[in-house]
Amino acid sequence: MKFTLTKDDPKRTTLVDEEGREVYKIATPRKFVRETTTISHRSAGHPLSATTTSEPLQGDADSEEHVEGFTEFARIYWHTINPTELMFNGQKTALKEAMVAKGFLYRDRQFQGPNGISYRWKMPSTGHLELYVDDESKTQVATLHGASMGILNKKHPAILEIHPVGEHMVDLIVATFVYVEHIRIERERANMYNPVAYGLYKSLLS
Repeated sequence: MKFTLTKDDPKRTTLVDEEGREVYKIATPRKFVRETTTISHRSAGHPLSATTTSEPLQGDADSEEHVEGFTEFARIYWHTINPTELMFNGQKTALKEAMVAKGFLYRDRQFQGPNGISYRWKMPSTGHLELYVDDESKTQVATLHGASMGILNKKHPAILEIHPVGEHMVDLIVATFVYVEHIRIERERANMYNPVAYGLYKSLLS
């Protein structure tokens, strides 16, 4: 399955399926500090809504976004000093523990799926963001095809492709994608303007 991102900002976008239907909404009200991202999936009227296994979240003071027809299932509490946290399936966990830094320069993030299998988001310095099974098979689970400006290839927005092996945990893939894609973008920006700042930013995230 493929989802088109309506905006380049992973914290503020909608994922649209190949039929043009809005399936996921990611919203983050802008604040100077302590932003909270809400992640919601369509409640009904879409084949995916009958297969989601994540638990809906109850509203709280940090949740300011509610869209009719969608059910919130995850939140990301962004922090600068304290670890960023993920609320998923009724549990709030520090993402530095739930998504362990791995690989060269600690770029990648590893997490455990609902089936007990380890998965890894690979964040290369250049190229596509990829999710694969973290074992010898390296089975590809999801890929982010970056947006094209139409200079060398046909112009298109970013597309998140989830392969059949990952269709049992689409909610979890989307929630973790929001986190790692935000990190990737921030790393690119830091490296673009100040390599020293990039090194400092990397050390804070690892």
